Amino acid sequence: MGTFADGSGNLPILQAFPAAIQNPTLVGLVSIAVTTVPATTNYLHGYSLSTNGMVVTATYSDGSTANVTAFSTTSPAHDALLTTADTTVTVSFGGKTATFGITVDVNKVGLNALVVVAGSLNLEQYTPNTVLPMTNAVEAAKLVLADAGATQSQIDAAYSTLSDAMLSLVLRASKGGLKTAIDVAEVVVANIDLYYPASVVGLREALAAAIIVYDDPNASQTLVNDTQSTLVALLAAAKLLPAA
Repeated sequence: MGTFADGSGNLPILQAFPAAIQNPTLVGLVSIAVTTVPATTNYLHGYSLSTNGMVVTATYSDGSTANVTAFSTTSPAHDALLTTADTTVTVSFGGKTATFGITVDVNKVGLNALVVVAGSLNLEQYTPNTVLPMTNAVEAAKLVLADAGATQSQIDAAYSTLSDAMLSLVLRASKGGLKTAIDVAEVVVANIDLYYPASVVGLREALAAAIIVYDDPNASQTLVNDTQSTLVALLAAAKLLPAA
């Protein structure tokens, strides 16, 4: 073995390591940048943020760069539901941040679909009292859809009003049984002198009430059923006088 400058045959410890370690200079993260924005930067209100396709590049103190994948997004976060107030997304990595811009437009898709469904309903089968609020809500929703300056709050309010009105629709009552009872009662009342007076007490009044319910397009099924039951019970109690 040869000798070294210190006159010994031993390799000095420091000389056994690279100069960079003998005089260490730490390489630190200086900044990050979004060098490729995500595939989607235009959204509708209520859609989720996606970072698919985004490239984030880190720059270090020694001048080197590298693409990183362990970044996170805040304000809003990845998969967050976006609103029209969201215009900038913040990306974080290693304590550094970068931003990129997005556009979030108002979302009329749901309201338009609800108007289409409302238009497909057969309104003749619902009571007029419940149809009127719905038709008014449909017209109001159409105005919002046609308004290029409508805010998301206006769109959401129109959707809620129309949805509530549709859920409040009440089917017209089935009145077939009531009509039959009325027809029979009319015959009995027309020949009421042929019956024991005590057996037809209240029949005229019940018949008049039944006709009102039958003619009322807003009468509920419960009211129709109760009216029919009352009239049928009175008819069952009617007793003919003996034949002369």
